[in-house]
Amino acid sequence: MTARQNSWSATRTVSPFPRTDPGGGPFGNDRPAWLRELAQSGGVFWLRELMVLPNLQNHGLGRQIHDVVIAGRLEGVTALICIVDNQPAHDAYLRWGCTILGQIKHAAESPVYDAMYLTPH
Repeated sequence: MTARQNSWSATRTVSPFPRTDPGGGPFGNDRPAWLRELAQSGGVFWLRELMVLPNLQNHGLGRQIHDVVIAGRLEGVTALICIVDNQPAHDAYLRWGCTILGQIKHAAESPVYDAMYLTPH
């Protein structure tokens, strides 16, 4: 889903991958058992590519879209990854209640990500 208004794209794309383990495979059995079981049973929603154009940032759009996208989902947990050095986004996810599971690096040339998850409030 991409949110648009007129000719500009305000925010993000989201893709559900409910059977994908949060944080990918690198954590193995280091993930909490409840989270592994939830991922294996399709109870995790992957939120991907949440972005707000620079000229539209700091108006609460990211939070609003985040909340609308995950509201009412059947999956029990929302999972995402965030580049550690992307301080505004990283701080926002932590403010919104995300828990850091650990760090991953997909390839030598990729940045370091924090794998995060959010449980319903």
